[in-house]
Amino acid sequence: MILLLFVTIRIPRVQSFFVGNTQRIIAHSTERRLFTENNILVRTNLSSSSSELTSLCDREDFHSAIKLMEHSLPNDDTKECYDMILNGLVKKQKTLQQHTIKHRGIGERIIYNPSINDDTIYLEQASTILNCLLDLGKNNSSFLPSAEDFNSVIEIWGNAAFVDNASVHCHNHLKSLWSLHDRLQDDKFLPLYDSYYHAIRVCSMRDRGPAAAQLAEDLMNEMESICHDHPHLTPDRSVANEVLNAWSKSGQKFRAGRKSEIFLESMIKRSEDDGKENMAPDITSFNIVLNALANGREKDAGVRAESLLRKMMVLSNNDESSVHCPPDEISFNTVINAWARSSKKGAAERATEILEHMRKRYEAGLTNVQPSWSTYTTVLKAWARSRQKDSLDRAESVFEQYQKGCEDGKWSHNSLTYNSMINCYAKSNHPEAENRALDLFNKMKANSGKEGWDLCFVDIYTYTILIDTISKQESYDSSKLAISLLEELEDSFKKTKDERLRPNVRVYTCVVNAVGRSHLCPNRAEEIVKRVEAKWENMPDVVLYNALINAYGWSTDITERSLKCFEILNHMIGLHQSGKVIDAKPDTVSFNSVLNACAYELADSQITSKEIVTTAVQTFELLCNSPEYGKPDSSTYIQVLITINNHLAKDDEMRVAMAEAIFLKCASNGQLCSLIITKLEAIIPNERFRKMMGSTLTSESPLRFDLSKFPSEWTANASRRNPATPLTKSRRQPNYFQVTKNIVSNTIKKRQSV
Repeated sequence: MILLLFVTIRIPRVQSFFVGNTQRIIAHSTERRLFTENNILVRTNLSSSSSELTSLCDREDFHSAIKLMEHSLPNDDTKECYDMILNGLVKKQKTLQQHTIKHRGIGERIIYNPSINDDTIYLEQASTILNCLLDLGKNNSSFLPSAEDFNSVIEIWGNAAFVDNASVHCHNHLKSLWSLHDRLQDDKFLPLYDSYYHAIRVCSMRDRGPAAAQLAEDLMNEMESICHDHPHLTPDRSVANEVLNAWSKSGQKFRAGRKSEIFLESMIKRSEDDGKENMAPDITSFNIVLNALANGREKDAGVRAESLLRKMMVLSNNDESSVHCPPDEISFNTVINAWARSSKKGAAERATEILEHMRKRYEAGLTNVQPSWSTYTTVLKAWARSRQKDSLDRAESVFEQYQKGCEDGKWSHNSLTYNSMINCYAKSNHPEAENRALDLFNKMKANSGKEGWDLCFVDIYTYTILIDTISKQESYDSSKLAISLLEELEDSFKKTKDERLRPNVRVYTCVVNAVGRSHLCPNRAEEIVKRVEAKWENMPDVVLYNALINAYGWSTDITERSLKCFEILNHMIGLHQSGKVIDAKPDTVSFNSVLNACAYELADSQITSKEIVTTAVQTFELLCNSPEYGKPDSSTYIQVLITINNHLAKDDEMRVAMAEAIFLKCASNGQLCSLIITKLEAIIPNERFRKMMGSTLTSESPLRFDLSKFPSEWTANASRRNPATPLTKSRRQPNYFQVTKNIVSNTIKKRQSV
């Protein structure tokens, strides 16, 4: 009975057990069958999609190709498929980069400059593929990207000259590859030499900054530290030159030259003292440093560049030295350029002496290096910057030597040298500068297209410097000639569509300046500006409008000129605030130009004087209350004081009160300078002036005072230059001289290839 009860009680549980297990077994069997079927299906789908993947890559639709892979389960063909996409991306990216190289530097107005376009997209897609393979490789190492895969991606990032932070991407990929190697202890994940080279090279191509340069040097040092265990990563001269180039282009105008010099010395030490001959600097190494010195603003850059040139000669003549790199034409030209850019007294003279040294050495048969048209162009650049009294005569002497070389067939006539000579006329105050510049200009036009003159063409830069030369004559006839040349330029561009003749804001500004300097008919300048506003979208800028304000402010044949200048200022503000012309945003110079017009406008009545003072006060208050346009400087306060002195009568009770208020505001802003005190003394009574000056006044006749006795914060922000002649705010402009150089260089290369 008990046994029967037990059996009766247990049977349901056993039945339940068997039923449950049977269901689980069936379910498991079904799951395995479905998994197998799904796997077969995935393989079949991926296999059937291989043609689709190939088609997508052929169409360069890499985004869809990557999405197709991301939605497919991994299998034996996955790595091969990703490699197909990666190879297509690399090929496409290299094609884009070759296209960029091909079209840069041929004088095109717009240079291909990818930032958030296809160039960046392809690079990011290549990095995405690496990340996908790294994720898949966490479970199956056969999916991991190889060192060659990483190198391909690093190479295209390394050649992406216009992409921000390209060096950071290269460095991150290098670190990922090292992480794989250290984790798996597999040499197939060792970085390649080319990977390091491209990661270092990109630091000087795009990421021109001290951080990028330091990264380049750190990567080279990393190579040195591991090359004992991995000889293929031994750094050599090519790597060192890229580090040197990164420092020279680091953007440190006051340090790049010195940094480059230090690194060059370390290369010499490595080669001579440490026996690493593969690190011995070559001519490229020295020229990189010379270029850093020439383009920087370091003290005695010309002297140091010339000293380095002598060192090249000494090392090359030393048979025991491992450094043999006699200076070439680039070396000499770069040193001359260092002197040409120098503000040191006698710099142009020294540049000419080096030119003569080159010429005499060549004529004596001591070297194959002789001056070229580029050498003469650089020396002319030096004389254009010179302030010697005979600078124009010296420049013409150099230009005569150049022309003789053209006649002897040493080189062709070219625009760069002719433009440089016209620029010398533009920078001089010679009474015949205008006529001589016009003669040279007409000579260029008359000989254009003739044999030996194919590199000499009139372009936008020629017109600009010629008009600038003419404007310095400050006559009505000169302004008419400037306008005539502008119309000739516009007509030539309209007929030929030659981009070299496309008018730009700089040439329009020069013409407006020419009208302003004539002091007559400023409405001609306004007509030009209106034409620019109507014809060239977004071309007008603050400098053009400032020139227009000056054209009215300097005129002698109109009334209410200060009010007209104030209207132009408000027009600029309206254009900027509306977004129609962003670059029309006024700056401190704009306000100072209006105040200058107020200060020197002649008033025919006391009422007119009051109106002028009112305009000056409105302009001054607008500047003080609009920090987005700038801050008052010393010149601002000087112009206001001159306005008070010229337009408020001596018995006007507002005269002294306004002058004192301006003085105190000037002091509180740290803009106090000697000219402020001079202008103040002319306005307020002597007794009141002596009281205000206190112990700083050392003499009343002649007026003398000691600025150092004022509180230091009163003069802290005052400019050291003459505040009566304010500088125009600089603007970023395309270097049209460089465009001319690019066209000439490209033409020469084409001729040599033929």
